[in-house]
Amino acid sequence: MRRREGVFTCPLWKNKILLIWPDYAPDVPDLAGGGIDEGETEVAANEREFFEETGFMVSFGQMTPLQKFDQEVLFYADVQNEFWIYKQTYYLFDQNLDKIYFSGERDTPENGKMKWVNVEDIQNLPIHFMHQKALKMFDLMG
Repeated sequence: MRRREGVFTCPLWKNKILLIWPDYAPDVPDLAGGGIDEGETEVAANEREFFEETGFMVSFGQMTPLQKFDQEVLFYADVQNEFWIYKQTYYLFDQNLDKIYFSGERDTPENGKMKWVNVEDIQNLPIHFMHQKALKMFDLMG
């Protein structure tokens, strides 16, 4: 089993969270994020992953997160056909997000969908199990 680190972003704006519905699991919303590449900083990975998954370039390194949450999970990476001990860091940002806010649903660069969802509606969604704990720690999910 190999170790892997990842970083995820929870953007909170106007009492809404930006969620991604990836094309490979269109019924299970995610937070934008993913693995940190070798030699890459956490901030650089966060900005790269957010851009890859949303198409928005955001300078998270110039922001102070409202909260941070770390967890370690066992994860099966089906593309690589291997299990990981996956250390994940989640950031909750609630500032300077007006440039990326939009109404309705949009396509993502990776063929999924994205949408700003009311915080009150999040508990009714089948959010990916790895991301639920972070949302609960951020008091965004019951």
